[in-house]
Amino acid sequence: MTQKKAYLLAICLALSIKPFAQTDADSLSLNATGAGKKIGYLRYGFSVLLPFNQQGNPVIFPGFTIAPGLRVFQTSDFIFSLSFPITAWGTFKYDYLLGIDLPAMIDINIGSATAGDQRSKMGYIVGFGYGYIDAVNNYDNEEGVYRRSDFWSWRIEFGIDIGKENNENDRDILFLNYGRSLSDRRFWMVGLSLQVMLHKL
Repeated sequence: MTQKKAYLLAICLALSIKPFAQTDADSLSLNATGAGKKIGYLRYGFSVLLPFNQQGNPVIFPGFTIAPGLRVFQTSDFIFSLSFPITAWGTFKYDYLLGIDLPAMIDINIGSATAGDQRSKMGYIVGFGYGYIDAVNNYDNEEGVYRRSDFWSWRIEFGIDIGKENNENDRDILFLNYGRSLSDRRFWMVGLSLQVMLHKL
């Protein structure tokens, strides 16, 4: 009986080793190709946003941008994703004033703008979404009366990869942003942003 149990145990161990070996090999293969493994991604950079109303009165809003994202669908040179490019900045001339931009975007990344393992030379990002901006500055007038622009708006963004291929495959992407308010208060927003799309989190 003892020999029979040992024999059965040896068979079970032998059968269990094979699937574990296949799992490890498959895992290495997936890690090598990057397929199906990365769900989140991150961009970061610097932005200059310019909200304004019907009378003009622009508010110059520079800020640091961090844009976490979630891949909904992806291939080596295409990503359909959700992103949240948050921009924030503070001014200190007369008082502490915080400006912030909080959009939620649906993005389509094509080519090298995916920051994947492929070797595309060109890449683009097109995004549509909705966001809130509260931009304040008090350094554009001598009286110290600050200008403020806060509103909800729909958004459009277009990005083009201007980076060079490198070992890590991070990409430099230049964005153009446009927004228009949804309420009766007529506000618009235009912006320019330079962000780095990280290949790895």
